[in-house]
Amino acid sequence: MHPKIDYPWFFESGLIGCRVNTPISQREAFLFVPYTAVLSADRCWRDPDLKDFYSENPQLFKNENRSNGNNI
Repeated sequence: MHPKIDYPWFFESGLIGCRVNTPISQREAFLFVPYTAVLSADRCWRDPDLKDFYSENPQLFKNENRSNGNNI
């Protein structure tokens, strides 16, 4: 975890999340996601189980079901 972020952070509302403890500069990287955790349409189509789901539900993956050009 980044030294400027406290995780886990327990909020009064009962939610658990993270909290910034020092200002983060514009364009400063603070979150890193390993490639193996990235879920893309291409990776789903290549997965044997998810490929079946995509094939059986094409209406869920049409362009009009995407917001801001991103996959659902």
